[in-house]
Amino acid sequence: MNYDYLDKIRAAISLYTRRRTSNILEGSFRSVYRGRSLEFDDLKEYVPGDDVHDIDWKSSSRTGKTLIRRYMAERRHNVLFIPDSGRGMLGHMPSGDVKWETALMAAGMIAYLMEGQGADFAFLYGSARGMEFSGFRTGKTHLETLLHGYRNIMQAYRQDQPPYTDLGKVMDRAAELDLRKKILVILTDRAGLGHMDEHRLRRLTVNNDLLVLCMEDVMLTGGFDGEQQGTSFAAWKKKPVTAAKAAGGAAATGAATAGAATAGAGTATAAGTAAGPAPAGLHSVLTALRSFRERMLAGQTFDLDADRYEDAFVLAGKDLQAAERREREKTLAEARARLRRSRGAMAVVERESEILERTLDLFERYRHESYG
Repeated sequence: MNYDYLDKIRAAISLYTRRRTSNILEGSFRSVYRGRSLEFDDLKEYVPGDDVHDIDWKSSSRTGKTLIRRYMAERRHNVLFIPDSGRGMLGHMPSGDVKWETALMAAGMIAYLMEGQGADFAFLYGSARGMEFSGFRTGKTHLETLLHGYRNIMQAYRQDQPPYTDLGKVMDRAAELDLRKKILVILTDRAGLGHMDEHRLRRLTVNNDLLVLCMEDVMLTGGFDGEQQGTSFAAWKKKPVTAAKAAGGAAATGAATAGAATAGAGTATAAGTAAGPAPAGLHSVLTALRSFRERMLAGQTFDLDADRYEDAFVLAGKDLQAAERREREKTLAEARARLRRSRGAMAVVERESEILERTLDLFERYRHESYG
């Protein structure tokens, strides 16, 4: 068993929880299952309605009173993760992180925290075979198996194959899966929010708690935010993108799509900027032209929905960028309103490094009934 994911999750949580509590299941959830453990608590006098099987006859004979044994209450949670496996999850986030990889780490971190707090968890998602459901269990081995299963189906995506079962149908399956109460954690993107209509949300939240983590999309007209953050993409060698190189060996700020044949192909933008002294004469002109051509080719945006590269010059228009921002704000506001009416809550994640903070905020808001 390869524990690469668990090592990464454990390291991130250990750094974060030094500053903030990670007990995300504290408080009241409608979906909690209350049972009885085998751990003895104390004795109390019998009253009508108590279970006669709990009578402690030896203690009763010594005291002359009918006493029953009480046990520690057992609180169990069943947590169902629904990671979106749609084609759009192959795209990028504003930080340059791939959406499905960020969703994978988010599910892993939440499950890791819950596993130590008495929770059983399962995954449900679409694949080329239909729907994949793991069954509710606990333990690190179970978690690692779930993470690798989702990773494998996302890495197996081919550009020419039909999309997997869409999120809407997976949500319908979750609503009729079984009668047990659950905490539902949906990990999707803006396109996935469109599947969350009023009817589906009402079905999901009849007996269940619903929390949504939305992986933010890179703007079609804006691209990555690496330059605004002062971060060179040349340092992000682990990302499935390629960095354009300029004259003098200077690294570009930006990244190009890896292409249709790679697993990381998706919505990505790039814009290279050169640094360092330029050669003189004709060689300088040729070098500059070659560098400009590379930056223009790398500066294209691949639209997963349209299955084509978009014109970078057209997308750079300020009016179009403003229109896209307005549309994104409207879509998000409408999704929050639907969730609020169904007593669900949502948080937006823009980069992998903020998963824990957004998750803890989301669970805290939900406990205080701050929906939407």
